[in-house]
Amino acid sequence: MRPSLRPIRVRGLIVAALCWGLFGVALWLHPNPSHYGTHTQLGLGACPFLMRTGLPCVTCGLTTSVSATAHLDLALAWQANPAGIVLLLGAVVLALAGSGELATGRNLLAGLRPKWWAYGLVLGLPMAWALRLAVGLASGTLPLR
Repeated sequence: MRPSLRPIRVRGLIVAALCWGLFGVALWLHPNPSHYGTHTQLGLGACPFLMRTGLPCVTCGLTTSVSATAHLDLALAWQANPAGIVLLLGAVVLALAGSGELATGRNLLAGLRPKWWAYGLVLGLPMAWALRLAVGLASGTLPLR
């Protein structure tokens, strides 16, 4: 292997392993049909914001959404947190690009413009949260009690 290809392949390995790992955990989890609480299968506690206010925090439902997307239950994923669909699809795209870099040594991740993905996630999470709050408050399904 040429020395100049080694850093690209190492980066590809790291990105692919992390992203395929996320996908594997999402498949291993069983999405909670109540939209919240899937994360407790990982040994994590309940959301303090949700417990105190009855309103979901920005990331509430994200684990459920990612897991539901991996299980192809897009209706549950959308209801739990629309950002989870985007997060998992983005992780799969990055996993494929990382796997391609590992296999070929070509700089595939650079073409994905990772900073735009980050901007989308940073803006998408609060927008999805605002949408969930507005719909939940208008329909009477929030606050949870």
